[in-house]
Amino acid sequence: MRVFGRVVYALLAVFTFWFVLDYARGAMTINYFENEGAHAVEIHDDIFFYGSARDYNQRTALFETDSLGYTVSMYEIADANTRGQEIVVSSYIYIMLKSDDLMNQVFYLRFSNGTDQLDVEFMKFRTLNIMMGLNDLKTEFGIAKETILEKNYNEIMLLDQYKNTIFTKSISLEESDFIIEGRVTSYYEQNDRLPLTELIDFDIYPAFTHEMDAYINILWISLITYLVILILSTYIVFFAKKKFLGKKKPSDILIKEQSNYKKSGS
Repeated sequence: MRVFGRVVYALLAVFTFWFVLDYARGAMTINYFENEGAHAVEIHDDIFFYGSARDYNQRTALFETDSLGYTVSMYEIADANTRGQEIVVSSYIYIMLKSDDLMNQVFYLRFSNGTDQLDVEFMKFRTLNIMMGLNDLKTEFGIAKETILEKNYNEIMLLDQYKNTIFTKSISLEESDFIIEGRVTSYYEQNDRLPLTELIDFDIYPAFTHEMDAYINILWISLITYLVILILSTYIVFFAKKKFLGKKKPSDILIKEQSNYKKSGS
Protein backbone atom coordinates (compact mmCIF):
# COMPACT_ATOMS: atom_id res chain seq x y z
CA MET A 1 0.00 0.00 0.00
CA ARG A 2 2.92 2.32 0.75
CA VAL A 3 4.26 1.91 -2.81
CA PHE A 4 0.80 2.41 -4.29
CA GLY A 5 0.35 5.59 -2.27
CA ARG A 6 3.65 6.98 -3.54
CA VAL A 7 2.69 6.20 -7.15
CA VAL A 8 -0.63 7.98 -6.71
CA TYR A 9 1.12 10.95 -5.12
CA ALA A 10 3.61 11.15 -8.01
CA LEU A 11 0.82 11.04 -10.59
CA LEU A 12 -1.07 13.72 -8.70
CA ALA A 13 2.05 15.89 -8.67
CA VAL A 14 2.49 15.48 -12.43
CA PHE A 15 -1.15 16.27 -13.21
CA THR A 16 -1.00 19.31 -10.93
CA PHE A 17 2.14 20.51 -12.72
CA TRP A 18 0.45 20.36 -16.14
CA PHE A 19 -2.60 22.13 -14.73
CA VAL A 20 -0.44 24.92 -13.28
CA LEU A 21 1.48 25.23 -16.56
CA ASP A 22 -1.72 25.42 -18.61
CA TYR A 23 -3.22 27.93 -16.16
CA ALA A 24 -0.10 30.12 -16.30
CA ARG A 25 -0.06 30.14 -20.09
CA GLY A 26 -3.73 31.04 -20.17
CA ALA A 27 -3.17 33.85 -17.67
CA MET A 28 -0.28 35.17 -19.76
CA THR A 29 -2.44 35.18 -22.89
CA ILE A 30 -5.35 36.89 -21.14
CA ASN A 31 -3.16 39.62 -19.64
CA TYR A 32 -1.30 40.13 -22.91
CA PHE A 33 -4.40 40.66 -25.04
CA GLU A 34 -6.24 42.65 -22.39
CA ASN A 35 -3.33 45.10 -22.06
CA GLU A 36 -1.60 45.14 -25.45
CA GLY A 37 -4.86 44.57 -27.32
CA ALA A 38 -6.54 47.49 -25.57
CA HIS A 39 -3.61 49.69 -26.60
CA ALA A 40 -3.89 48.44 -30.18
CA VAL A 41 -7.58 49.34 -30.25
CA GLU A 42 -6.79 52.78 -28.87
CA ILE A 43 -4.18 53.60 -31.53
CA HIS A 44 -6.14 51.85 -34.33
CA ASP A 45 -3.45 49.21 -34.89
CA ASP A 46 -5.51 46.72 -36.93
CA ILE A 47 -2.49 44.59 -37.82
CA PHE A 48 -2.25 43.50 -34.17
CA PHE A 49 -5.42 41.47 -34.72
CA TYR A 50 -5.32 40.18 -38.29
CA GLY A 51 -1.55 40.00 -38.76
CA SER A 52 -1.26 36.61 -37.06
CA ALA A 53 -4.46 35.10 -38.44
CA ARG A 54 -3.05 33.41 -41.59
CA ASP A 55 0.30 32.78 -43.29
CA TYR A 56 0.31 36.15 -45.09
CA ASN A 57 -1.42 39.49 -44.79
CA GLN A 58 -1.79 42.62 -46.88
CA ARG A 59 -1.30 45.80 -44.87
CA THR A 60 -3.33 48.01 -47.22
CA ALA A 61 -7.06 47.72 -46.57
CA LEU A 62 -9.21 46.22 -49.31
CA PHE A 63 -12.05 48.42 -48.16
CA GLU A 64 -12.72 50.80 -45.29
CA THR A 65 -15.64 53.04 -44.46
CA ASP A 66 -16.95 54.85 -41.42
CA SER A 67 -20.34 56.28 -40.62
CA LEU A 68 -22.29 57.23 -37.49
CA GLY A 69 -19.33 56.41 -35.26
CA TYR A 70 -18.72 52.92 -36.70
CA THR A 71 -15.77 51.86 -38.86
CA VAL A 72 -15.77 48.76 -41.06
CA SER A 73 -12.39 47.61 -42.38
CA MET A 74 -11.51 44.69 -44.64
CA TYR A 75 -8.05 43.19 -45.17
CA GLU A 76 -6.70 40.42 -47.36
CA ILE A 77 -5.10 37.46 -45.58
CA ALA A 78 -4.04 34.12 -47.04
CA ASP A 79 -2.75 30.62 -46.33
CA ALA A 80 -0.07 29.02 -48.51
CA ASN A 81 0.41 25.25 -48.75
CA THR A 82 2.97 23.44 -50.87
CA ARG A 83 2.31 20.04 -52.39
CA GLY A 84 5.44 18.75 -54.04
CA GLN A 85 6.31 21.28 -56.70
CA GLU A 86 2.88 22.92 -56.55
CA ILE A 87 1.62 25.68 -54.30
CA VAL A 88 -1.95 26.41 -53.28
CA VAL A 89 -2.80 29.85 -51.89
CA SER A 90 -6.20 30.43 -50.30
CA SER A 91 -7.26 34.03 -49.75
CA TYR A 92 -9.66 35.33 -47.12
CA ILE A 93 -11.24 38.64 -46.17
CA TYR A 94 -10.71 39.66 -42.55
CA ILE A 95 -13.49 42.06 -41.54
CA MET A 96 -13.25 44.32 -38.50
CA LEU A 97 -15.80 46.55 -36.79
CA LYS A 98 -14.71 49.39 -34.53
CA SER A 99 -16.55 52.10 -32.66
CA ASP A 100 -15.70 54.85 -30.21
CA ASP A 101 -18.76 53.80 -28.23
CA LEU A 102 -18.90 50.57 -26.24
CA MET A 103 -20.27 47.73 -28.37
CA ASN A 104 -22.32 45.41 -26.16
CA GLN A 105 -24.58 43.80 -28.73
CA VAL A 106 -24.35 41.59 -31.79
CA PHE A 107 -23.75 43.28 -35.15
CA TYR A 108 -23.99 41.96 -38.69
CA LEU A 109 -22.55 43.07 -42.00
CA ARG A 110 -24.91 42.30 -44.86
CA PHE A 111 -23.52 41.93 -48.37
CA SER A 112 -26.12 42.44 -51.10
CA ASN A 113 -26.31 42.61 -54.89
CA GLY A 114 -30.02 43.41 -55.10
CA THR A 115 -30.95 39.73 -55.43
CA ASP A 116 -28.66 37.72 -53.16
CA GLN A 117 -27.50 38.63 -49.70
CA LEU A 118 -25.07 37.31 -47.11
CA ASP A 119 -25.02 38.24 -43.43
CA VAL A 120 -21.64 38.12 -41.71
CA GLU A 121 -21.91 38.01 -37.93
CA PHE A 122 -19.42 39.94 -35.83
CA MET A 123 -17.94 38.50 -32.66
CA LYS A 124 -16.23 40.55 -29.99
CA PHE A 125 -12.50 39.94 -29.65
CA ARG A 126 -12.22 38.74 -26.05
CA THR A 127 -13.39 41.66 -23.88
CA LEU A 128 -11.99 44.40 -26.12
CA ASN A 129 -14.14 47.00 -27.84
CA ILE A 130 -13.48 45.61 -31.30
CA MET A 131 -15.28 42.95 -33.35
CA MET A 132 -14.26 40.50 -36.07
CA GLY A 133 -16.41 39.02 -38.82
CA LEU A 134 -16.96 35.26 -38.71
CA ASN A 135 -16.96 33.00 -41.73
CA ASP A 136 -20.21 31.62 -43.14
CA LEU A 137 -19.94 28.57 -40.83
CA LYS A 138 -19.25 30.80 -37.79
CA THR A 139 -16.19 28.73 -36.92
CA GLU A 140 -13.38 31.28 -37.33
CA PHE A 141 -12.55 34.86 -38.18
CA GLY A 142 -12.21 35.67 -41.88
CA ILE A 143 -14.42 34.68 -44.78
CA ALA A 144 -13.22 32.99 -47.99
CA LYS A 145 -12.63 35.38 -50.86
CA GLU A 146 -14.76 33.30 -53.25
CA THR A 147 -17.77 33.55 -50.95
CA ILE A 148 -17.85 37.31 -51.53
CA LEU A 149 -16.63 37.59 -55.13
CA GLU A 150 -18.84 34.94 -56.71
CA LYS A 151 -22.00 36.96 -56.08
CA ASN A 152 -20.61 40.35 -57.15
CA TYR A 153 -21.94 42.10 -54.09
CA ASN A 154 -22.10 45.87 -54.57
CA GLU A 155 -23.56 47.02 -51.27
CA ILE A 156 -22.96 46.49 -47.56
CA MET A 157 -25.26 47.29 -44.65
CA LEU A 158 -24.25 47.38 -41.00
CA LEU A 159 -27.09 45.85 -38.97
CA ASP A 160 -27.74 45.80 -35.24
CA GLN A 161 -28.77 42.73 -33.27
CA TYR A 162 -32.37 43.07 -34.49
CA LYS A 163 -31.22 43.32 -38.12
CA ASN A 164 -32.11 47.01 -38.23
CA THR A 165 -29.94 48.97 -40.68
CA ILE A 166 -27.41 51.34 -39.12
CA PHE A 167 -25.88 52.52 -42.39
CA THR A 168 -25.55 51.44 -46.02
CA LYS A 169 -22.48 51.82 -48.26
CA SER A 170 -21.57 50.87 -51.81
CA ILE A 171 -18.72 48.41 -52.23
CA SER A 172 -16.76 47.02 -55.15
CA LEU A 173 -14.38 44.10 -54.64
CA GLU A 174 -12.78 42.47 -57.65
CA GLU A 175 -10.32 39.64 -58.20
CA SER A 176 -7.60 42.13 -59.10
CA ASP A 177 -7.85 43.68 -55.62
CA PHE A 178 -6.42 40.48 -54.11
CA ILE A 179 -2.67 40.37 -54.68
CA ILE A 180 -1.27 37.87 -52.19
CA GLU A 181 -1.98 34.73 -54.22
CA GLY A 182 -0.33 36.00 -57.39
CA ARG A 183 2.75 37.42 -55.67
CA VAL A 184 3.37 34.44 -53.38
CA THR A 185 2.79 31.93 -56.19
CA SER A 186 5.14 33.78 -58.52
CA TYR A 187 7.87 33.99 -55.90
CA TYR A 188 7.57 30.28 -55.09
CA GLU A 189 7.78 29.26 -58.74
CA GLN A 190 10.90 31.39 -59.23
CA ASN A 191 12.72 30.51 -56.01
CA ASP A 192 11.30 27.11 -55.05
CA ARG A 193 10.51 28.34 -51.54
CA LEU A 194 7.95 30.51 -49.81
CA PRO A 195 8.78 34.19 -49.21
CA LEU A 196 9.38 35.65 -45.79
CA THR A 197 10.04 39.38 -45.97
CA GLU A 198 10.82 39.47 -49.68
CA LEU A 199 7.38 40.82 -50.60
CA ILE A 200 7.13 43.71 -48.18
CA ASP A 201 7.68 46.15 -51.07
CA PHE A 202 4.25 44.99 -52.22
CA ASP A 203 2.89 45.48 -48.68
CA ILE A 204 2.67 41.71 -48.17
CA TYR A 205 3.94 40.40 -44.84
CA PRO A 206 4.26 36.94 -43.29
CA ALA A 207 2.24 36.15 -40.19
CA PHE A 208 3.82 37.22 -36.93
CA THR A 209 3.68 35.53 -33.54
CA HIS A 210 2.52 37.55 -30.57
CA GLU A 211 5.46 37.98 -28.18
CA MET A 212 4.47 37.62 -24.54
CA ASP A 213 7.93 37.88 -22.96
CA ALA A 214 6.83 40.86 -20.89
CA TYR A 215 4.34 38.60 -19.12
CA ILE A 216 6.69 35.68 -18.46
CA ASN A 217 6.73 36.60 -14.76
CA ILE A 218 3.22 35.10 -14.51
CA LEU A 219 4.64 31.74 -15.57
CA TRP A 220 7.59 31.92 -13.17
CA ILE A 221 5.42 32.92 -10.21
CA SER A 222 3.02 30.05 -10.91
CA LEU A 223 5.83 27.49 -11.25
CA ILE A 224 7.66 28.71 -8.13
CA THR A 225 4.42 28.59 -6.14
CA TYR A 226 3.81 25.04 -7.38
CA LEU A 227 7.36 23.99 -6.46
CA VAL A 228 7.09 25.42 -2.95
CA ILE A 229 3.77 23.68 -2.33
CA LEU A 230 5.15 20.43 -3.76
CA ILE A 231 8.19 20.51 -1.47
CA LEU A 232 6.09 21.30 1.60
CA SER A 233 3.49 18.64 0.82
CA THR A 234 6.19 16.03 0.13
CA TYR A 235 7.85 16.79 3.45
CA ILE A 236 4.56 16.61 5.33
CA VAL A 237 3.46 13.37 3.66
CA PHE A 238 6.73 11.45 3.70
CA PHE A 239 9.15 12.97 6.20
CA ALA A 240 7.37 14.81 8.99
CA LYS A 241 7.13 12.87 12.32
CA LYS A 242 3.65 11.49 12.79
CA LYS A 243 1.85 12.78 15.84
CA PHE A 244 -0.14 9.71 16.71
CA LEU A 245 0.36 6.48 18.67
CA GLY A 246 2.64 3.97 16.97
CA LYS A 247 4.67 6.55 15.10
CA LYS A 248 6.56 8.09 18.05
CA LYS A 249 8.18 6.94 21.26
CA PRO A 250 5.61 6.10 23.96
CA SER A 251 5.62 8.16 27.17
CA ASP A 252 7.28 6.85 30.37
CA ILE A 253 3.88 6.32 32.00
CA LEU A 254 2.67 4.23 29.05
CA ILE A 255 5.90 2.17 29.12
CA LYS A 256 5.41 1.50 32.85
CA GLU A 257 1.79 0.48 32.35
CA GLN A 258 2.82 -1.84 29.50
CA SER A 259 5.46 -3.43 31.78
CA ASN A 260 2.93 -3.97 34.57
CA TYR A 261 0.50 -5.47 32.09
CA LYS A 262 3.09 -7.95 30.83
CA LYS A 263 4.02 -8.95 34.41
CA SER A 264 0.42 -9.49 35.42
CA GLY A 265 -0.16 -11.55 32.30
CA SER A 266 2.76 -13.81 33.02
